[in-house]
Amino acid sequence: MAHEQWSGIPSHVAWDPTWPEVPNPGLAYAAARDHAIERLFDYLAEVEWRYGALDGRDLNAFTIKRTSMFPEQPRKEATINLPAIGVIPSKHIQDEPWLGPPPTIEESYHVYGKDTVLVTCGEYMESLVLDVWTEYPAQRRSIIAGMESSVFHTERGPLYLTLPNYFDRVAVFTFEGTTRQEGDAPKMQRQFFAHLELRVEAVYLARMRPFAPHAMVETE
Repeated sequence: MAHEQWSGIPSHVAWDPTWPEVPNPGLAYAAARDHAIERLFDYLAEVEWRYGALDGRDLNAFTIKRTSMFPEQPRKEATINLPAIGVIPSKHIQDEPWLGPPPTIEESYHVYGKDTVLVTCGEYMESLVLDVWTEYPAQRRSIIAGMESSVFHTERGPLYLTLPNYFDRVAVFTFEGTTRQEGDAPKMQRQFFAHLELRVEAVYLARMRPFAPHAMVETE
């Protein structure tokens, strides 16, 4: 296995070029967290929410547009159509439970490029906070009810989402409740925070050549 041999890094087996030479896969353009949040927003944009009278009559259906979901602060002023969701950055850790070099994922050999393999960097974990704004208090009640019931809960427990743009890794979202804004101001009746735990395997693509040493013995 070999990564690009960068200036200043001591020459070692793990960093030496492969032979015959294999093109460098390059660094990823986005982190595991970025792919996981984008995938979560894709999922939430497909959910149809409903609100109406408490007895179930006069139901109204609505969705949260994908363009109204923001993984980070917009670079410039944006016109937001409610309902909308934003992400509040939170503390995160990356668990690396092993000693020695990071392990490779053998079943990924040749999958994402000839003579390449995925290398595990550890498990990324973050307590995500979704800042949710709605147009009406009834929409807020509807979204909270959905999140507390079936939106973030599956037969296996948490919500599992495959990340097709991140080497088919799986992101796990565990719903941990909501914090409701209460007060006399109308905006407080239309906002709440949803708390999720995100767990996803962080990986990178490296070059690798098969290494199959063998011995020959000649007998008379």
